[in-house]
Amino acid sequence: MDIRQMDILLKIRNTLNFNRAAEDIGISQPSLSYQVKQIEQEIGFTVFERSGKGVFMTPAGEQFCLSLFSIREEYRRILEQCQNMSGRVRQDIRIGLPTRSALKLLPEVIRKFSEICPDVSVTPVFHQYGDFTALFSGRTDLEFAATGDLGRIHGVDEHPLYESRIYLIV
Repeated sequence: MDIRQMDILLKIRNTLNFNRAAEDIGISQPSLSYQVKQIEQEIGFTVFERSGKGVFMTPAGEQFCLSLFSIREEYRRILEQCQNMSGRVRQDIRIGLPTRSALKLLPEVIRKFSEICPDVSVTPVFHQYGDFTALFSGRTDLEFAATGDLGRIHGVDEHPLYESRIYLIV
């Protein structure tokens, strides 16, 4: 399913009127109905019940459209972020850190890093304290950890950042 198909379903969901949705999208109503049938065949369930009294959402269709809305918004956010980055950022570094440390450490780390490397973006990846699966699976490039959390693991080097014994794991 592509973004245009998502928009079609969400437009119909908002209006519950195939004619109005087709007009808003700029296509004919028969074309819209055909596309909805194609989408429903692709996903394997009915999204809209059509009757002489109007158009109604099926329970599965309502759940599907709620999820589509979140997916579409996330897609647009990612697209906008990447378009903004494309002109000024050459690289992205993903830093993993426990959620509880984020408020204390992250703003200052990103500010200082941006001063030194303005063409590199920093993407935080939050996790529970002691969960280093993102680092070991390659989803993060760097990891904040407490002293000794990862130092005993072969191939991992700890570099102290502060006297508080917080380390950057590379």
